[in-house]
Amino acid sequence: MEKMLATMVAALTCLLAATATGEELNVTGSWQGTFTKASQTLSGWETLEFTLQITQDMESVKGTLSQRLTGNGRRSGRVTDNIPVKGTLTGNQLSLQLGRDRWLEATIEGDSFHGTLRVAEGSPFSGVGNRLK
Repeated sequence: MEKMLATMVAALTCLLAATATGEELNVTGSWQGTFTKASQTLSGWETLEFTLQITQDMESVKGTLSQRLTGNGRRSGRVTDNIPVKGTLTGNQLSLQLGRDRWLEATIEGDSFHGTLRVAEGSPFSGVGNRLK
């Protein structure tokens, strides 16, 4: 009886551990959103509009990013497609490296997220995104 109870407790512990690691959360799909920051110019601001195509395998996430800068900053109008994306999903925390010099840290809540986009140089962007249906 004790052995059977110990086996049941071990199985329940494994199930709870799998749930806690976010295995039931899957971010595979297309996401769109915006990130905004005050720009490097004295009176400027920049908004990065993005589409993120990602797939998830366990905690590993990979895909591509397409982006367009808008606003009155010096780089407004710049469009970049097919930027490689790789990272992890731990629980509801998404951590992605976008290309060589940008990192996204976001909290997933259902089909939306909010987070911070950091660049190698300059101040970070803050923003939100939604999964396309």
